[in-house]
Amino acid sequence: YVDVSVSLNEVDFTSPALGPEYSVPYLYYEQPTVLSLLPFTGPSRGQTVINIVGSGFFQLPTSPACRFIGVNDPTVVMDMPGRFLNDTLIQCKSPSIANLCTPSRFCANQNTEDPNWRGC
Repeated sequence: YVDVSVSLNEVDFTSPALGPEYSVPYLYYEQPTVLSLLPFTGPSRGQTVINIVGSGFFQLPTSPACRFIGVNDPTVVMDMPGRFLNDTLIQCKSPSIANLCTPSRFCANQNTEDPNWRGC
């Protein structure tokens, strides 16, 4: 962490010595890297626990999240809450495929053999 102070005139800065209300801690961290996902498939109803293995995972005051991108439409996204386990492992649950679908014309060729498939 480093302390961040503020000035309105580029001369007189707030000082951490005056107390915590005069500066804010700022944390630098390296961009995490994802090496693998396990499992990499799951049922269309979702709720599969996915293990994200990588490096540089760091437990911040906020929880991690996993972003799932829509079926044939990258503008449809769903962020799922994650769980920090250690600096190389995060877990998330997959959403239902129905939450990631665009209008049915884009999903006409989806696998409907899954009894839990509800279409788009």
